[in-house]
Amino acid sequence: MARFEPITRHQTRPVDREIVNIKLLVVGDSGVGKTALTRAFCSEASGLPSDLEPTIGADFYVRGCTHHGRELRVNIWDLSGDHQFAEVRNEFYRDVQGVVLCFDTTARKTFQNLESWLEEMQHCSAGGGSLKCAVVGTKVESGPRMVPEQAARDWARAKCATYFDVSTAVGKNIESAFRDLASRLP
Repeated sequence: MARFEPITRHQTRPVDREIVNIKLLVVGDSGVGKTALTRAFCSEASGLPSDLEPTIGADFYVRGCTHHGRELRVNIWDLSGDHQFAEVRNEFYRDVQGVVLCFDTTARKTFQNLESWLEEMQHCSAGGGSLKCAVVGTKVESGPRMVPEQAARDWARAKCATYFDVSTAVGKNIESAFRDLASRLP
């Protein structure tokens, strides 16, 4: 019969650093590239599969990063853009600090629908109009652009939001969009 040595435990001390938790939502119409954007940010990898399955309800991602000396844990909820999940989405707005509002630059209707996403965001969140927002135009490399960049910038500015053209296929502005939003949070 084998004899095992007793396990000795050493006392450890917690690390003396504060980690700030941030809760972000990624919202927009189905198929605009929310999941690809979120996965690209959280994995810091390019070459994501182009045939991602639509999100059912919500998916959760997390990424740690440092911004201006602050340790951040960015908790991201990628919400389905399908209308049948509207009731499910409403619950995720509780205690949210920022929203990444996405549209497809090659599909004008997804840009026109941003207003209804903004209304949902303001209606369902406790922060209402004070909620920080980044507007992201996706798929800038995919084909003929149906939403001019300046029109998107003007719309975002009118809503007190920042705007980013993003491409997950070529890795354009993914970090910038999330870091900008995180930098504007308290």
